[in-house]
Amino acid sequence: DVKLGKGGLKVICVGSVWKSWNFMKKGFTDEIHEAGLVDELTLARLKAPSAIGACYAAGEKILCESLVRTYDNNTDTFFHYKRDNVPSNGDSNATIDACCEPARVSTS
Repeated sequence: DVKLGKGGLKVICVGSVWKSWNFMKKGFTDEIHEAGLVDELTLARLKAPSAIGACYAAGEKILCESLVRTYDNNTDTFFHYKRDNVPSNGDSNATIDACCEPARVSTS
């Protein structure tokens, strides 16, 4: 189950809407928490071209054991939510790991 691995459900975020993450973060966190569908979630941006993923998939299909898969090198995590970290006062910011603060995006 993809939700049970380290970091919980991993979501690759693509598109310019994610440049506005600082404006969406609180509402997103509140909704994830209230819905109760996911106990742990990690949002990440791609650092490598999506073609790398296609190569990984092709390698698995042809049983290529010599293909080195560097999944962790292909993404930058910018948000991590874990239900256990939510304090009783509902402070959304407490659910964000310090190591996963959003990247600074230039508005110029």
